[in-house]
Amino acid sequence: MDKPKDTTVRVAAELAPRLVKLAQLHGLSQKELLAEMVGYFERSQADPRAGSGKAESLTDQLAKLDKRVDRVIGFIREQEKAILKPLRDEVRVLSHRVATRQDVMFIVAEGLKPEVLQPDFVTAYRAQQAADS
Repeated sequence: MDKPKDTTVRVAAELAPRLVKLAQLHGLSQKELLAEMVGYFERSQADPRAGSGKAESLTDQLAKLDKRVDRVIGFIREQEKAILKPLRDEVRVLSHRVATRQDVMFIVAEGLKPEVLQPDFVTAYRAQQAADS
């Protein structure tokens, strides 16, 4: 098998010591370091100019993503508070009534009237009980 040919990459003189130091820091040769750097930018699709202020850094992108995730979580919590928990409470009340056979006739006879089909079933039920008394 033929060994792949290498080519020379020219870097500025002031950059060469930084490249050597970075390669040593990671225990790589300069050739391996360059290969890893190119691979990193290909895989991450990060803009290598981000550190120079010309493009958004990965840290900034992650911060924006965190804000979006926080907004989604906030929306879900609001839905839980406004819709799911009251619905759960109403189901518990109805389940308890059916399980103990309390007011089964009310649930069957009155359960589908518009005045009963309110967001707060318990309030409607108590209002109906007061009206019947």
